[in-house]
Formats: sequence, structure tokens, C-alpha cells
Amino acid sequence: MTDDRWRMTESTRRLAVHDGRRAAVVIFIVLSAIYALTLAPGLTWWDAGELALAADGFGIPHPPGTPLFVALARSWHLLMPGVPTVLATNVLSAVASAAACALLGAWLAWSLGDARAGMVAGIATGAMTSVWRNATETEVYALVLLAVALVLVAADAAGRSRDARWRLLAVYTLALGYTLHPGVLVVTPAALVLAWPVARPALPHAGATRARTAWWREALAAAALALLALTALAMLWLRARHDPWLNQGNPASLGAFGDVVARAQYGGGGVWPRQSAWWAQLGMVVQYLDWQFALGASPGTVPTWPRALLSVLFLAVLGAGARWHWRRDRRTAVAAGTLLAVGTLGAAFALNFRTGWSFSLGHLLDGAVREARERDYFFSFGFAACGLWYGLGVRALASRFDASRVRLGRALLVAGVLAPVLLNWRATTRRGADAALPREFAARVLRDLPPNAVFVATGDNELYPLWYVQGAEGLRPDVLVVAEPLLTTAWYRAELARRSGFLFGDAWRGASQMRALVVAQAAERGRPVYEAAYADEQLLAQLWSRGSGMIGGHSEPFSRVVVALLQEDRVVRAVGGGRQMGR
Repeated sequence: MTDDRWRMTESTRRLAVHDGRRAAVVIFIVLSAIYALTLAPGLTWWDAGELALAADGFGIPHPPGTPLFVALARSWHLLMPGVPTVLATNVLSAVASAAACALLGAWLAWSLGDARAGMVAGIATGAMTSVWRNATETEVYALVLLAVALVLVAADAAGRSRDARWRLLAVYTLALGYTLHPGVLVVTPAALVLAWPVARPALPHAGATRARTAWWREALAAAALALLALTALAMLWLRARHDPWLNQGNPASLGAFGDVVARAQYGGGGVWPRQSAWWAQLGMVVQYLDWQFALGASPGTVPTWPRALLSVLFLAVLGAGARWHWRRDRRTAVAAGTLLAVGTLGAAFALNFRTGWSFSLGHLLDGAVREARERDYFFSFGFAACGLWYGLGVRALASRFDASRVRLGRALLVAGVLAPVLLNWRATTRRGADAALPREFAARVLRDLPPNAVFVATGDNELYPLWYVQGAEGLRPDVLVVAEPLLTTAWYRAELARRSGFLFGDAWRGASQMRALVVAQAAERGRPVYEAAYADEQLLAQLWSRGSGMIGGHSEPFSRVVVALLQEDRVVRAVGGGRQMGR
């Protein structure tokens, strides 16, 4: 398809818009149903508990603080009175993801003039494993994907109509998305491709000065709108001044505010030197790509031959979709390809991750410094583009039968849509037997502790569920939960001193010494100190021998460890000796 399509009659334009709307409605309904059936009923591991707690009390989660997410999640929860905060925010993720995929599908239906192509592409995008997982729990990335979709649509409209208002909308949405999460910037190159005018009109020489003046006015307006959008970051400072229950980084001062926005507490040395071998970082992208289409066919982080064959089939259809897209509309094809490349290879370069937990485990990289968890969700925007092209590939294959064997073409469309849904369901659903495990574990820990106890949490999977049940549900406020990893930061030591009276000074003294200080100061106050039972190396060895897997990797092995602890009635242990506690 050439650019002449966009110099079409008004009636044809209306038909294209109708195609887009029809595709959007179908995609939203189908994905909403799928997400509802696989939605987490409550807490999940990792960041969900912290983000839900932030929404409950309008608090500040870990840097960069995601102020717009917190404000939207808080407002959404107010619309669902009587519903637990974490369930409400889980629903928000589902609705945002379904809306994002509906918008992307409508965009393709409109630009290609093919409602079926948009429908299949949108549903397939929502069925990609990383996109689907973000849609069924409390996470920021579902809303970020919606912001990405809005930016793409606005930028495309700007390029096709050359109306400055569309360009300004794209800039404003991109800047506002930044206050959700900096990950939205991944869409910038694709947006620039779309925003470039379809046909640049020849300007008469006499109007050159007027044109330059208009350009400067638009640039100033764009800068003003971007700054206006970024004022949402001020919510961090305003909320910190009111001392919410959750106040990570305590950005009440200008310096602390800048540290939170810049994620200074996580350090990082930029893109060089590489934190892992370049081939390992690229290999992680390939491994995560292998998860997207048929993870449920062979659940597990390490690729298997059956799943690898299905992944090859997926890539073949994806390639056919890219070719078909290029032939129909090169502008949007280049934009989709740009989003895919930047969202995968570009993200791997920019984020400079350490090796993932499952990559080459036990083979090539024993002893390598690894990430705290698998990071496939950071690449979900690139994988969304994979879903779009896979859907277009299904449409391209089905279109071969449009004239001769219509029923076969329709059957192929349905099968192509159902394939990733059915193949990924088992690996993505959060309705399993252990769906309530994170909250059960946190509640059990708090119930088993004696009055005024101190619990030392060593990781996010302990800390965030504990924070949620304490802060949002009000369970056991007498227990002091100490986040051992945060003791490395001056702001947390200051907050702990202010709120609990535990004094650690301004200097980091090493993990062992800081833990010894916690125990000593708790003893001075007559407060017993506990930690999770799996800190016992002998018990951990027993759990490992049963195939429970590693602690600190991805959530499945951790869940198996927690299940074993609950079954054995050993959840917490006294620090420095003492009896293990059960019911």
C-alpha cells in the first residue's frame, strides 16, 4: 500500500475508522475475558505487594517512584469500594493491557484497511507471555504499554495529517508516560518514524520565514507541554512531605527527590563496561523470546526441543507477517520493526543486565553474578511488536484462501489466534493451587512471631507481601520488619531510626555487621529477632535435595520452598539460635 491511501475520500476514511473501532471492540472483549479467567486473585511475588500498598496509602514505591501509576491505581481503587486494594490493582492491569492491545490492533486495522488483520494482531499481542503476565498482576508495565500504544497512534496521526496538535499530543503523552515509568522511552524511535510527514510539501521561498516561525512556536509548545506532564513527578515530593506509610527514598528534599527519579540507590555504571558477556545478554533476549509463544507447552525457563520447534514456527509466521506488513504499508512496518529492535536488542544494550538466573545455569556461567530475578518483563514492549507481526502473518496466510476457500481461511485465522492463547495458558495463569501463597506466607510469618518481634527480611519476596499485609490490612503492627537489603542506603537507616528508634549511624558497615547491630539493639529493647526458616543452611539443603530449586531466582522455585516450609510447619527461625516456630 502506498501513501496515496491517505489522500482518499472522506467516505473511505470513515470506513477505515470503522474498521479500527470494530477491531478494538473485539480485541478488548476477548482479552478482557482471557485476563479475567487468569487474573491473580490477590498478592503475587515480587513488586506487586509494594505497588498495591502504595496505591492503598498513596505511598512511594521503590525508585523511580512511579507517581502517575500510584495516582491512577489509587483513583481506580476508589472506584471499587469494598474490593481489596491488590485485587483492584490487578484488575487495573488487566483493563490497561486489554485497552493497549485493542488500540494497537485498531491502529493496524485503520492503517492497513483490514479489520481482521487488526483483530488477530491485537489478540496475539495480548497472548505473548510477557505481556500476559504483566496483565494479570499489579505491575506498572501494563499501563506503560497503554502509554506506548497512545504515543504510536498520536505520532502516526501526526505524520499522516501534518496537524501540529497530533505531534503535541504525542510529545505530551510520552512525557506523561515517563512519570509512569522511564521504560516508555523505548517507543521514541518508532514514534519519530511515524511522526515524519508522509509527503513534505514544497514551501515557497517567500514563506520560508513564516514556516520557521511556526516551527519554533511548535517546538516551544512541545517543550511546555512536556514540562507540564513532568510536573506529575512533584507528587513524590508532596507525598513525602506527608510521611506516608510507604516512603521509599523519602524524597522530601531536593537532593533525595533527584536520587529517587534517577534511581540512584541502584547504582549502575551505564552501558559500559558490560555487566555480563555480550553473547550472554543477547542469549537472554533469545531465551525470553522463546518464552513468548508456547511456554505452556513445555513449562520451564530453559528451552526444550519441542518448544524450540514451536518457537521456530512462531518466528516463521512472524516473518511472513513482517513481509506482508511491508508490502501493505511501509511506514507502520518500519515503525513496528523499530519498536521490536529497540525493545529487545536496544533494551539489552541500554539496560546492561547481569546474567539471568536460568541462562546457561550449570553449564557455561557457573559463578556469574546474576540478576535478582528474570527480567523478561523489561522486553515486553519489543515482544508486543512480535505479537503484532505474528498476527499479521496469520492474516497473510489466511488471506490466500479469501477468494477460493473462505471457510478454510477463517479456520486458519481462528487457529492462529487460539494457538498462543492455548499454548501459553498453563504458564501464565495465576489461578493455580498456590495462587494465595504470597499472602498466606506473609500472614503466617506475622502470626508465628511473638509480640514486638523484629523480623529481618532478606529479599523482595518476603518484604513486599509483609509490607502489604501490615500496611494495607493492618495485621500485626507491633512487628518491626527490617529490610536488610535497604540497610545499605542512608535514607532507610534514617527512616528506621526515626520510626523505630534503631540507630545505625550514617555509614554502611557490611551485611554481617549491620545484622549484628539489629540483633544487639533489639536485645537492648527486649525484642526478639527472627528471619525466614530457609535461612537455615541445613533446611535449605534438604529442600534443595527435593528439587525445590534455588531461592532468589524466579518465583516458581521460591514458591516450592515456601510450600515445603508451610507443610513442615517451619516458617520462621530465631536469629542467633532459638527454637523454630510453627503454629
